[in-house]
Amino acid sequence: MSSILVLIAALAITAGIIWYFFAPRKATQAKDEGGVQTVHITVKGGYSPQLIQVQAGRPVKLVFDRQESGECSSHVVFNDFNIDKTLPAFQTSTVQLTPPKAGDYPFACGMNMLHGMLRATDGPTTGSAEAQSKQAQGSQSQGERPQAEPTESAKPAQTNGGSDQDEADQERTAEIRDLTRRFIVALVFTLPVFIPAMFGMFLPMPHMLMNPWVQLVLILPVMFYSGWPIHRTGWLALAHRAPEMNSLVALGTATAFLYSLVVTVAPQLLPEGSREPYYEAVGTIITLMILGQILEARARRGTGDAIRALVGLRPKTATVVRTGENGSETTQEIAVDDVAVGD
Repeated sequence: MSSILVLIAALAITAGIIWYFFAPRKATQAKDEGGVQTVHITVKGGYSPQLIQVQAGRPVKLVFDRQESGECSSHVVFNDFNIDKTLPAFQTSTVQLTPPKAGDYPFACGMNMLHGMLRATDGPTTGSAEAQSKQAQGSQSQGERPQAEPTESAKPAQTNGGSDQDEADQERTAEIRDLTRRFIVALVFTLPVFIPAMFGMFLPMPHMLMNPWVQLVLILPVMFYSGWPIHRTGWLALAHRAPEMNSLVALGTATAFLYSLVVTVAPQLLPEGSREPYYEAVGTIITLMILGQILEARARRGTGDAIRALVGLRPKTATVVRTGENGSETTQEIAVDDVAVGD
């Protein structure tokens, strides 16, 4: 009888998880403000709202309120509009565009881990996200979706330079420093747990380090200090029904930590053959995850520096040669931006 109850509970939990992550989502309708469709989007471990409904052919203003720091959500990218917008931490940023026709226009963070959807329809419609998706797909059934035309404020130049880029660089540098501190703490407290767990059967180790209570004390700062950015991002992504890599690590380490905690505090609740803690796994996974984030942030910083160096090689002036009525030629040096068609 108990096995049947366990099976029923497992099926119920599985059905609940499937419904939570794959059930149709209700779209948020843009508000009309002075003829412009406006939506305020909170950026915190995801985009809220995540599905936005607008009318095609009318200007749209998306106000991103970023309430976090970190590399993941520092940019928002609209591939269909050729937009890559920098989102400074704890500030609001605006993206303006005009969907030319009905259809789905996805957007994502610069690391393609956070995702949202701008759904354009032919008219003001309401209903479930599933019905709106069918309408959007039906309007495109005659061929491929046309490429969207960006508005003046959403041209490729919206890849932000100047002060926005400086703020992004400062934020990235601060993030690398913070991650480095967390990595050092994780490494220092994980090694005394990892080495005895991995090599205790082959090499003599201090008996104290094999004590689950000692391992618990050592792993606590790794779990709750070093791993805090991972857990915060991962659980927020789950709350937005958009799990990603941080969610996987957060779930795995939380499960291993809680199981190990039961083994340490109340081992009598578990069978005798299942009383082995996994603190070394918790520490190792978090430490390696932070190391990967540091390497990724440094690589992105190097890429940005290289791109800016290439942009700096672009000539700032141009020499224009003009021929007069008598056939004489005159030359003039002007700024590149002042060059007009026919010069």
